Amino acid sequence: MTFRSLGSSKSQTGDLTLWVIGIAATLLVVWLIVGGRDIGLLLVIALLITFVTWLARRIVTEADPWLVRLILFGFAAKLVGATARYLALVYIFGGGDATGYHTFAAGMAPFVRDFDLASVFGRLGNLSFGTNTTKIAVTFLYTPYIPTMYGGFIELATFSFMGQVGFYTAFRRWVPPDRLKPYALGIFFLPTILFWPSGVGKDALMMGALGLAAAGFSATLSTYRLRYMLLGAVSLTLATLVRPHVSMLMLGAVFIAMLFGRGPTAARARSKRLVVTGLVALALVIGAPRAVQLIDLELSADGFENLIEQQADRTGQGGSQIQGAAVTSPAQFPGAMLRVLFRPLPTEARSVEMLLTSLEGIGLLALTLALAPGIVRRLKRGFRNSWVIVSGVYTVGFIVAFSTVLNLGILARQRAQVLPFYLALIIALGWWGADLDGEQPTSGVADRDLEAMTVP
Repeated sequence: MTFRSLGSSKSQTGDLTLWVIGIAATLLVVWLIVGGRDIGLLLVIALLITFVTWLARRIVTEADPWLVRLILFGFAAKLVGATARYLALVYIFGGGDATGYHTFAAGMAPFVRDFDLASVFGRLGNLSFGTNTTKIAVTFLYTPYIPTMYGGFIELATFSFMGQVGFYTAFRRWVPPDRLKPYALGIFFLPTILFWPSGVGKDALMMGALGLAAAGFSATLSTYRLRYMLLGAVSLTLATLVRPHVSMLMLGAVFIAMLFGRGPTAARARSKRLVVTGLVALALVIGAPRAVQLIDLELSADGFENLIEQQADRTGQGGSQIQGAAVTSPAQFPGAMLRVLFRPLPTEARSVEMLLTSLEGIGLLALTLALAPGIVRRLKRGFRNSWVIVSGVYTVGFIVAFSTVLNLGILARQRAQVLPFYLALIIALGWWGADLDGEQPTSGVADRDLEAMTVP
């Protein structure tokens, strides 16, 4: 498969120009309404539109000639989602963690400019590891330019959007072209992904880090080149510093795919596979105990039981608490799956926000049921496909891990970390059209998408 640049003809270029102008005008209106007189933010938005347009044109292929427009429209939707997230924080929630992150970063960025890192680390306080990591990450992001809090939302939403692009390129390597547009529509426009990981905080950092790690490890699984593994490792390191249990879950899923998925058949590639698999195993051996330490888990049956009880007590409070139990047997998995992925149901919604979340959940459940025959039919063959293995293992592990959360409000936000994998799983296996096996239908897509995301 060869690459071609969408917009190579004059008509395509003019078409794309109109799209860029339209999106820029839309964002200008948003800026005027929310951003006030922050001229620096307006310039940042212009630069971000330029960068996203360049990136989209660079990674488009013959398998997805519609990708440039979809990415541009998706980026506009993401920034609108960031705007909605900001307005909700200010006018509905009355503040939150984002306010603290922004205030800390805005105050500490001048110290970073003066290379006075001791002052920055000295003011972190005795908070959780992930919270302090987020403060440091936002501080470094603010070092070149300190935006308003709304500007911080725009910048973090852009990093989150890069993760969404990473998830798409990871998926594209392993499925027939007829699956690409359905997955792209989901990953770029699903309301949960547009809204929750679009603010100053951990959610945006996790979406960006997990998506870029997905791009790197997907390429690693198809070529076993160390440079792609480096992208995955660096991105997953950031995720580990924020939410180590989630990052170790992804690394474990990648390791299982390396053991059981199909990869390159050349003798040289097989030797590379052995080396890379050993490196991932070593990372798990070193990283898993550290993750356990950071979440304060005792490695014993009593330790797991205590963690489950503490999590249930901590999250089973407030206006969105529900009844349920952590998964300790296969019989409990269906109920946990319904709770983690699809609830609240419309009858459980107590606010407009929860009602909108419930409508998304019902739509996702309906899509799952519609694709179920294809999923069952292709399940055995599909699990020779490395990215299907990663998506399936991660999804199951996430459901088990988050079955301890008994608060629908918390689950609505946290599930943004699993939806890209769950969508990849059900669309790859269940979508109507070409069959799916362990080979790479789009192997010709190869490496340019990763180079575009790593070369400035």
